[in-house]
Amino acid sequence: MVFRGRTQVLALAVLCAFLVAADVAMAQQGGRTRGGGGSMWGQVSQLNLLGQEGIQKELELVSDQVDAIKEAQDRQREMMREVFMGARDRMQGLDNDERQELFKEIQDEMKEANTGLENEVMEELLPHQISRLKQIFNQAQSKRSGGPQSGSMSSSLVEDLGLTEEQVEELKEKAAEVSKRLKEKVAKLQAQAQDEIFSSVLTKDQLAKYEELMGDAFEFPEPTRGAWGRGGDRGGDRGSDRGSDRGSDRGGDRGSDF
Repeated sequence: MVFRGRTQVLALAVLCAFLVAADVAMAQQGGRTRGGGGSMWGQVSQLNLLGQEGIQKELELVSDQVDAIKEAQDRQREMMREVFMGARDRMQGLDNDERQELFKEIQDEMKEANTGLENEVMEELLPHQISRLKQIFNQAQSKRSGGPQSGSMSSSLVEDLGLTEEQVEELKEKAAEVSKRLKEKVAKLQAQAQDEIFSSVLTKDQLAKYEELMGDAFEFPEPTRGAWGRGGDRGGDRGSDRGSDRGSDRGGDRGSDF
């Protein structure tokens, strides 16, 4: 019973954090929402994009349209609060599988409600505003997924472009191939930049001492996302690339890939 109680408390805490974070994201305006219009389910929302001042200016929205958007977002936040309050009672006595089903049910309910709110707001927009919003929506989705170089594409774009499953897989494979080449070129440019900086400041003896202190390049393993943090990731790459590329470039043709 104690274990079950702790599990329920943990699940409630997760749900709470999930909804509160989403509420904060939706409340933020002026392009500060994570990922550019991110919604409560980690996706991009046209409704939340419309809440950003920069996008309102891009679409040349008038005051009545902005008021309609704000009213819809207020209803969205209130709806989320009601869902959370009701979820506490619905969570009682559920096992793990039942809780997962509850989360899925809540997700479906919220998606349906948000779709209804977005449809209401779209009725306030002119055709050219809807068309431009769609373009911005596609760009936001692409940015959130990592862009073309990530090899991923939103389901809506896949559908609009009529891509086959084979094409989707080919995109991922090609993106991985190009990404590897790009990383190698970036590493070479970083090494060239370091050489230029160091050679303009350090003496020959200091440069030799630096290479002695650094030693042979060590190939750091790729960290999992978030394992070291952003700075750690970059730092690991630099440490590896500087040693290997610096040593090889001194005697060869620097920048031969370009």
